[in-house]
Amino acid sequence: MSSIKRLSVATPIGIARVKVDPDLELSGIFQNRYVLDSDRFDICYEAGRTATVEQLSQAVRRYIGAAVDWIDALFSLVNLSECNEKVFVLKSSFAAFCAFTQAARTAQTTSDPDLLCLCNRTVIPRQTPRHLLENK
Repeated sequence: MSSIKRLSVATPIGIARVKVDPDLELSGIFQNRYVLDSDRFDICYEAGRTATVEQLSQAVRRYIGAAVDWIDALFSLVNLSECNEKVFVLKSSFAAFCAFTQAARTAQTTSDPDLLCLCNRTVIPRQTPRHLLENK
């Protein structure tokens, strides 16, 4: 019995954590612009390699940063700075913003109808890879 290794809840199982800080409040993103600095990189669409789970997560975080920048620009045009309203706009428009951005850039980048280009030079094929479907 002593040769059996004891596992705890904190024992890693070899899968990289996708979400580093799970309870980041959305209002904190608008109040502290530096929260997303580690996730900012130049957005570039190319029909490259199939995305890994980490690359998909990286792309989503970058899309969040782009949406936050877009919302801040809209609010500065009308001289508003209410943080709660920015959060409401982000929650209500992020899915459409992200889907439209990906679809438009994919159409500009490639003529292959079976690919979806992401902002970090990776793609997701129409037949979604198993590693993306099974990871939660």
